[in-house]
Amino acid sequence: MKQLFFILYIIYPICISAQNPQLLRIAESGDIDAQLYLAESYMLGRDEIKRNLVEAKRWYEKAAANGSAEGEYGIYKVMRIAKDEDVAGALRHLGKAADMGCKDAKYLMGRTWMQTKDYKRALHVWTELEKEKFIPAFYYLGECYFYGYGTNKNIEKALDYYISAYENGVMESLPMIAACYVEKKNYVDAVQCYKRAIEEKIPTAFWGLALLYAEGMGVEQNYQEAHFLLDRAIRLFPDDSEYFLMRKGELYVKEGDSGRAREIWNKVIDLNPMAIESQSPLAIAMTNEIDNKIPENRISSNKSFVLIIANEEYTQVENVPFAFNDGEIFERYCQKTLGVPQTNIKRIANATLNNIRTGLSWLEQIADAYNGEANIIFYYAGHGIPNESNGSAYLLPVDGVGNDVTTGYSLDKLYADLGSKPAKSVIVLLDACFSGARRDGGMLASARGVAIKAKQNAPKGNMVVLSAAQGDETAYPYKDKGHGLFTYYLLKKLQESKGDVTLGELADYVTAEVKKQSVVVNGKMQTPLASPSNNATDWRNWKLR
Repeated sequence: MKQLFFILYIIYPICISAQNPQLLRIAESGDIDAQLYLAESYMLGRDEIKRNLVEAKRWYEKAAANGSAEGEYGIYKVMRIAKDEDVAGALRHLGKAADMGCKDAKYLMGRTWMQTKDYKRALHVWTELEKEKFIPAFYYLGECYFYGYGTNKNIEKALDYYISAYENGVMESLPMIAACYVEKKNYVDAVQCYKRAIEEKIPTAFWGLALLYAEGMGVEQNYQEAHFLLDRAIRLFPDDSEYFLMRKGELYVKEGDSGRAREIWNKVIDLNPMAIESQSPLAIAMTNEIDNKIPENRISSNKSFVLIIANEEYTQVENVPFAFNDGEIFERYCQKTLGVPQTNIKRIANATLNNIRTGLSWLEQIADAYNGEANIIFYYAGHGIPNESNGSAYLLPVDGVGNDVTTGYSLDKLYADLGSKPAKSVIVLLDACFSGARRDGGMLASARGVAIKAKQNAPKGNMVVLSAAQGDETAYPYKDKGHGLFTYYLLKKLQESKGDVTLGELADYVTAEVKKQSVVVNGKMQTPLASPSNNATDWRNWKLR
């Protein structure tokens, strides 16, 4: 019967229409192709027939009853076009079509699983479609490996899939190829890739390149060029203006221009009042007084030196929420409130083991050069891990492995190296825990799935260590404020006192407030701890400025 239908369709294209009696007879006799042709004609309103979704669905159902995957997929399409409230029913038909081998249905099922964050199922769908050379699957496989959706994060695999998608005409892959280059720290190629994507007018490329200009990665740092790119994107993509305004606001926050950031924020709120509830960096910055109302002092602490390590984006383990913001805002307080010159501050985001070594070497050289007159502050936000055999603690670089202390930096070594140098004071601030837990409360390092009671390392020399948590506790985030809980109250006290606070007062305040807030919000105790060395007998009277 199928053969008869196609012969008729080829020989008599003018006669064969959705209303042709002969076609109707063929369809009624059970010919699937005729049924699908009729269904599509009713759905689209073609071949001199008025659009009729009820009839379209009826013919798709007949085809589906005869075992047609396209029939099941057609039912789904009609139900979505008709805005049928039975969403679950529509998805059942889509699922049947996918199971029966319909590529378009598989694709939509993959998209559905991605949207519902069922990444394992999505990855299975994309892998099946890859075998069938279904080009869009290459892009989504790239996404799975880039973000670690349903599998381990693998930038090399992601890059291969994105390149395959691009070579097969998926231009939207260009910005993601650039993002892979950024991950690999190949910033020059990332810049070129973003520029090609901008030529193709792909929206996300404008922000990607703007961020590279803002950070000076692969190009000379140029905030003016970054803003120019975002302004151009706003003109080209008016429907996405809220997104690009948010990004402009983030740049102003990064520049420390709170006035212009506020102007942009007001425009965003005019466009979308609900933006205030978002967790975007701009929303957090604009609704968080700690980040914006930073007291300024005219004093200059020329003999104070600060090393800040802010590790947020880890390659082998889960990220640390808000670590970037912790480090960035602490730097501003050091400069504006404590009076530390910008030249005396080093902030390293996403520090590797070598980055940590280099930064600490800088502090050691400073201590030697100033021969006992320097005030040193070391601040760390990121993961800490324990040695499960003896409980000793380690800082975890962004390329470190959660259950391998040989990839970490020992706190014992840090205290010994800094403590052995001549310094007026050494203050170590650690927004991390060393129990094997993550900021979100999950486990990071312990193979047994339980928190480990970390050993309390002993500070050396003229040193005081203020830690976010102790023992087997977790150092939690303060999500509503966009900071680690410990860092938030550290900054809050600096703000309230305008920096005129003793270390003893600061430690007492942070400990009391973190304990209260953690019990209320997290239902678990987090207890900051001040640990002075034997030599630091008067530490409670020390001042940060």
